[in-house]
Amino acid sequence: MPEDDDDLEGVLDDNIRRELRDARKQREQLAEQQQRAAQAEMRAAMAEAQIPRDGLGALFRDAYKGEPDPDAILAKAKEYGIFDGTPSNPPPSSPNGDTALEQAALQAELARLQAAQGPPQPTAAESFFAELAAIPDKQSSSRVGQQAVMDLVAKFQREHPEVGIYTKGTR
Repeated sequence: MPEDDDDLEGVLDDNIRRELRDARKQREQLAEQQQRAAQAEMRAAMAEAQIPRDGLGALFRDAYKGEPDPDAILAKAKEYGIFDGTPSNPPPSSPNGDTALEQAALQAELARLQAAQGPPQPTAAESFFAELAAIPDKQSSSRVGQQAVMDLVAKFQREHPEVGIYTKGTR
């Protein structure tokens, strides 16, 4: 088919010419997507073959035009002297990019810091309930118990307003 729809002005309907233009656009988009997919496949194969991203590895990545097969890439890289032997296997990576060795070091540091802090401190609400449980006489008939509870509530109102403990009418 001719590339120029104007040559067929009198022969083709406007809708057909529009469909032909759309089909060409879609063909171009498909070619672009296939090119991006091939590039992604090549990057994945290079990564699997453990080709370095710097130095000679970067030059090899740019120059290699063969199949995106990790074994073929590795063989070609050895042929060009990218590796003296087989590539070293790095420790497995975690999803955020830290190696297992780095993760182990981070876990050890976290454990050391937690041990230095001592046991976790109770929250203000936990402290309130612990002190409330420690009041000996909380009976509603006991004036001393009632006063102890009210004093505790007043203390937490002053010191920890974020807990939200109030006496009636003090909000």
